[in-house]
Amino acid sequence: MNKPQYLNEEAPFITTEMAKSRYNLCKEKILQLAKESEALIRYGRTTRINVKKLDEYFVREYTE
Repeated sequence: MNKPQYLNEEAPFITTEMAKSRYNLCKEKILQLAKESEALIRYGRTTRINVKKLDEYFVREYTE
């Protein structure tokens, strides 16, 4: 498997591994929340998460 050489934490779209460390959640929960918030992007076997959409979803759903 080819591993990416450059990982940018400030990118608008991040991998599931980067999301795991950013949100401190397991992969399954990250994918579930990304799908609920329509932040999940799939292109072939590649999965990316739209950070802006997921962050807005967290604020809207889980804060008072």
